[in-house]
Parts: sequence; C-alpha cells; structure tokens
Amino acid sequence: MIYVSVAAAFISLWKDDKESFFQLAEGQIYASGITEGLKHLVDAPRPNDVGKSWASGHTTAAAQGTAYLQFRDGWKYGLPAYAASTAVAWSRVDANKLSLA
Repeated sequence: MIYVSVAAAFISLWKDDKESFFQLAEGQIYASGITEGLKHLVDAPRPNDVGKSWASGHTTAAAQGTAYLQFRDGWKYGLPAYAASTAVAWSRVDANKLSLA
C-alpha cells in the first residue's frame, strides 16, 4: 500500500524538490482524513466482518501517490504507478477486505 507513495517521496527527494515532497505528505494527510471520514459515514462492513469495508485506506494511499506522480512527473512515472495502485485495489478485493457490491 505505501510503496507507491514511498517511491514518490524518494523521487521528490532525489530530484531535490522539497516543495513537492511536502505536497505529497499534505495530500496523504487529506486523503487519509477523507477516507476515514467516509468509512464512518458509510459504515459498510467488510465481507469477512472484520472492520469497515469502504473506503479502502490501502487503495486511497496508493492512488494518492499515483496521482501525485502522474501530475508532477508525467506518464513515465504515472503509468507504472497506476498499475501498482490497481494491483493494490484488486488485492483488497481478492483478500476479502473490500466488497465491490
């Protein structure tokens, strides 16, 4: 879940772009807050009845890092990141942690 965002952070630091590093961190804070708020608002149980299903914090973290990479650095970084975050989302469904219905 965090690999996309960690990769984005390392790319920002490697490029010596501290401003974008802090933008990434700020985006993760906002995305996490919205996701947790939605979890409590929607209150959808997981298919395995352990915790709340929607919205997926794992998928949110991966997708936020992905969007950041694509907007800041283009498709060269964005396309592989989208593939990775899609895999994260699918893994949540496959592990019975998130319901599509």
